[in-house]
Amino acid sequence: MAEGITVLAVTEEIKNQHGPILKAGISKLFQSGKKTLLLDLTSVTQVDEGIAKEVQEIIHMAPEMDAQIIVVSPIDGIGQAPSRDIAIKQMQSALFGLLATEAKLQAKLRLLEQKKNQFIEKLNGMKTGEVDVLSLRKENGELKKRAQELEKGISKFLSKREDVKYNQMLTDRFNMVTKTLNQILTQDGVVQMGSS
Repeated sequence: MAEGITVLAVTEEIKNQHGPILKAGISKLFQSGKKTLLLDLTSVTQVDEGIAKEVQEIIHMAPEMDAQIIVVSPIDGIGQAPSRDIAIKQMQSALFGLLATEAKLQAKLRLLEQKKNQFIEKLNGMKTGEVDVLSLRKENGELKKRAQELEKGISKFLSKREDVKYNQMLTDRFNMVTKTLNQILTQDGVVQMGSS
């Protein structure tokens, strides 16, 4: 057996309900550091459509987890190699390394596309938020208009009030009349000098 390659051989038939378990187990192998895996399905003679889909998902999952996998199966559409020996030779070839690198780059590209789409959604959300900003600006404009109308009303009201100079004139007259009255009362002796 080639060094660094982990072989996982399935010896019994796989049913649809086993697909997620197989996928989870392979994911755990990748996470544990076993990054090069040979999945041997040569003993499996019949595969349901659900399992075929799970195997394809496993093949696409490997580069996303910085791992390599080759599936051995004589069944068309499932295996990447018809026998274990051919699979090992493929895994040891330079082409397999290049294909694995390409798959990793494609996985990173898919991840970047997802992030780009999420970013675009956030930007679109911000644009939707701009509609709120525009409505707030409209409300602000209406409030400014109301404030200007109120200021005009206050100005009209204040213009109808007596002028401050006129009020000062009345105060001066009152003080003068009071002073004159005090002088008269003092002269007549009704009020004593110095008290006012």
